[in-house]
Amino acid sequence: MLRCLPPAGSQTWTPLVLAKSDDLSVSESEELTSFEDVARALEARGYQNTGELEGPGTFAVRGGTIDVYPGNLVYPVRLDFFGDEVDEIRRIVPSTGQTIAELGSVAIYPVQEFALSARGAHRAREKLLNPAKTNPVLREMLEKLEGGARFDGSDALLPYLYNTTSTLGDYLRGDGLTVLVEPRSLFDDASHAFEDIEGRAKGSSIPVKGLYAAPAELDFGKNQRATYVSIMSVGAHVDEELPVKRVEVAGHPDKLFGRLRTLVDGGYTVVFSAPNYRARQDMKLAFVDNSLPIVEALDVEDGVPATLKRGIVNVVDVDIPLGMIIPKAKLALVSISDTQGSTALRSSKRVDVTELTFPYKPGDYVVHAAHGVAFFKDLVRQDVGGAMRDYLLLEYAEGDKLYVPVEQLDRVTRYVGPEGASPRLTRLNTSDWSRALAKARKATKQLAFDLVDVYTRRAASQGFRYSADTPWQHEMEEAFPYQETPDQLAAIADVKADMQSAKPMDRLVCGDVGFGKTEVALRAAFKATQDKKQVMVLCPTTILAQQHYTNFKERFEPFGVTVEVLSRFKTPAEQQCALAGFAEGSVNVLVGTHRLLSRDVNPHDLGLVIVDEEQRFGVGHKEQLKNLRESIDVLTLSATPIPRTMQMSLSGVRDMSLILTIGGRGKAHGRTRCALARYGNQAAPPQRPLHPGFEEILDSPAVFRCRRG
Repeated sequence: MLRCLPPAGSQTWTPLVLAKSDDLSVSESEELTSFEDVARALEARGYQNTGELEGPGTFAVRGGTIDVYPGNLVYPVRLDFFGDEVDEIRRIVPSTGQTIAELGSVAIYPVQEFALSARGAHRAREKLLNPAKTNPVLREMLEKLEGGARFDGSDALLPYLYNTTSTLGDYLRGDGLTVLVEPRSLFDDASHAFEDIEGRAKGSSIPVKGLYAAPAELDFGKNQRATYVSIMSVGAHVDEELPVKRVEVAGHPDKLFGRLRTLVDGGYTVVFSAPNYRARQDMKLAFVDNSLPIVEALDVEDGVPATLKRGIVNVVDVDIPLGMIIPKAKLALVSISDTQGSTALRSSKRVDVTELTFPYKPGDYVVHAAHGVAFFKDLVRQDVGGAMRDYLLLEYAEGDKLYVPVEQLDRVTRYVGPEGASPRLTRLNTSDWSRALAKARKATKQLAFDLVDVYTRRAASQGFRYSADTPWQHEMEEAFPYQETPDQLAAIADVKADMQSAKPMDRLVCGDVGFGKTEVALRAAFKATQDKKQVMVLCPTTILAQQHYTNFKERFEPFGVTVEVLSRFKTPAEQQCALAGFAEGSVNVLVGTHRLLSRDVNPHDLGLVIVDEEQRFGVGHKEQLKNLRESIDVLTLSATPIPRTMQMSLSGVRDMSLILTIGGRGKAHGRTRCALARYGNQAAPPQRPLHPGFEEILDSPAVFRCRRG
């Protein structure tokens, strides 16, 4: 299956060729008379003005300069204007904007397949006029066409802009070569892909004809063609066998040199590929030292290929991914990548600084693996032994400087610390960094021992075994007004199974906001109260604690379960009353923030701790929670668990249940409304119906004030 293109030879956008100029006409391809014309020409060719370069096809206007990332180049360029004249054209680094080289001119090719001419637009309007009367999708495209052809889905206009469309074969030159590998499989894949596109097009009301080519319409050009078909599938007689051997030169350098010597003496045409300049120079010296005849056969401009010589090592700069030897053709292709594993053949890798991307910029703090915390000053060039090299300039304490070659970029990472805080720089040639590393290793080791100790004692300890569900449990669950999702039911079953076992529960329930984690916690808490156990519900914020208090109280109060909350919405006297009731056992469920971890909170018979959004609690609070896990059931709810919690869950240290479909009330009734409001008056996801009375909520201005969290 091939996507259709504008007819070969039709009007398409020409490249925008800009050159240094002293007059107002700054383009060789079209008449541009002002700075603004250049930006408009870029937009007409499909480029987006994103404010910051975000990859090929984007540009940014800053004062009198235009940074553009051409779709046909591997690097961006900066166009400096003096008034309406192009003053400078520079090749720049994408991430830092540093100048690499000055250019005399640049050709910026379009990133849009077709050009919207006046004639083409008129043709499209005439073709769309009748079908648009009954097709709302085409009617919308017709309306957007009035503002130009740059909008999402504008590719669908292609069959209407031209009388006919072409496939790739129409663009092939007569002297080209088309290679087809397993054509039967190719057509089968094209047929399946086209059927899939037709199925999806039925729902979009966009015609496929003229936009995608059916398998029967595939055209691979009228030029010479080479077809490769598996012998097993064809079942034909073999005319000639052409064995291909591996080069087998990896390992010790002598293995490479010995292999090349054998091939040269055998009269082979030996081609050695080394695209990197420095690696190529090193290999040439190594070949000469081992008495191997060599000649450098580089690509020549104007399309004249280099001549390869027999009985000699032809060193080329063309990349050969994998070497091979064809004995019948007396041809041996060897790549420098085939020699990997030999330390003697490794050379310093040449890095194109324009292709570097790293998550920090000049002015950021970074960490060098061997030297510690530093200030990233700039990306600089230095003359070393007559060759210019690129370095990262790092500044350390007391004015020390370190130049890090870009080839060692993997040893420098961005400093991560408290937001707004400046770290203390490390001093070079001291033990500052080694002491810091030793301290970090010690703390990490201690943390690992603590975790192992806690979970070992937890595995050996005997927890409380809860009884089976009571009739009140079933009645409370039946009061849930919405249909549970399969994921919710599975998570509830997992939690109940943990609570009814002798092993203390430590389960993570992971699911997005509005997916019904709170209902899982409600049923677990009610089950604990049925066996006269108390429950603590820890929340990271006061608002969330109040929401949970309202939900738990509303569901539990009809069954005689007492729920209280510790928050700033309660007076000191009310808080003391709640704490006294919790200590006496008259309060069954206590909801609150980290205030619940204070020394004056003394439960009468605590059986279950529910932690909502554990990742938002501090290190000290997590230490206290860690100790609770030894003998008390702990249920953690999280939409975004911290990496350590997730790793422990995935490795089996902690149990985990996933809720992947939306359902139930979610974190709180009001927050679920926010999560569902985006569906508008359309149907909710197929997993569950809309909430009763949801239409009234949509009409309320409060919906637009909802925010996640």
